[in-house]
Amino acid sequence: MTRNHPLCKIPRAMCSRSQPGRASRRAMTLLELLIVIAIMTLLLTAGMKLAQPAFQGRKVRESARQLNAVFAGAKARATERGRPFGVWFERTPGNLNQVLEVFQAEVPPPYIGDLVDARVNFSLDNNSTPANPNDDFWRVVFNPAQCATLFATQGSLVAVGETFGIKFDFRGRVYGATRLAQNDANLADDFRLAGSPPPAPGQGLKFQIYLPPRKSLVTPLDLVNGTAIDLSLSGLGATGTDFDGWNAPPSAGQPTPAPDPFPIIVMFAPAGNIDVVYSRGGVFTPVSEVHFLVGRNDTIAALDFNNPQGPPNPRDTRNLQDQDNLWVTVGHRTGTVTSTENYYNTLTPTVDVSRQFARSAQAKGGG
Repeated sequence: MTRNHPLCKIPRAMCSRSQPGRASRRAMTLLELLIVIAIMTLLLTAGMKLAQPAFQGRKVRESARQLNAVFAGAKARATERGRPFGVWFERTPGNLNQVLEVFQAEVPPPYIGDLVDARVNFSLDNNSTPANPNDDFWRVVFNPAQCATLFATQGSLVAVGETFGIKFDFRGRVYGATRLAQNDANLADDFRLAGSPPPAPGQGLKFQIYLPPRKSLVTPLDLVNGTAIDLSLSGLGATGTDFDGWNAPPSAGQPTPAPDPFPIIVMFAPAGNIDVVYSRGGVFTPVSEVHFLVGRNDTIAALDFNNPQGPPNPRDTRNLQDQDNLWVTVGHRTGTVTSTENYYNTLTPTVDVSRQFARSAQAKGGG
């Protein structure tokens, strides 16, 4: 006799069978699963390509924001310390128009010798041509015992080939001087004054050496991955591309000089204005705003100097054409820093047109 299910009157045998009309579930086959994965991959790839410009634009805005903050911090520290403080743009080895790292820069305190009573002497070198005084120059002769730091084998205060400022007896103008390698058996090194002779050609004057900026020990700013500062399109004023690493030949048909390896350094005065700018191995006081173009790092062409008679390559203007890029501009009088949109017009594809918002200080909003 068949026993019924305890909860119903239906025999147990009938309860265990599938009820008519209920569809049985079937798992996906491997082929169907692969097709679904392929479709999802295609949709995801297409979505990423559509979103990529927006991602790049966010990267550029973040790098511009960080650079703006570095400038503002340098300006504040110059005011706090009462001496120039600035921003150091390091050229990338192998691509001298590309900046991926930005350092803070500070000016060391003036050097007056290792001993309190350190003094300098002078010697006139007539360059072995006494009859031609036009090629005479003055040497500054330091006493190595009084200025040991200046002649240190490791970590010398002034490197060979470096230019610095020097003032005598704590008054008067600051003279330019350059340290050259030893070329006289009687000299430890050759320190030459630039231009006119010292104020008092006598012997034994006290001195102050004003050193060029040095990189601060503060951790540098690494720009957001995929972005860089394009120095080939950066510079002063409306049209200046002064920071381009390519040096033009001195005249038509002349060989192209070596590229510019020097960093760009913008120094703020304690009053908040731009004090000086270091570029191409020299220093000058700007008379207009300073512009830096923040863009993509893969659209900055490396300089090619295989052509000795002309430009190594036409200027790569892809960063100028990209309206997602931004200009970071520093006002030379006030030190005000702004981030502004890059404008590109196909009819007038020039630097001054691209800087029109930067020159009018129309800051870009949004995040």
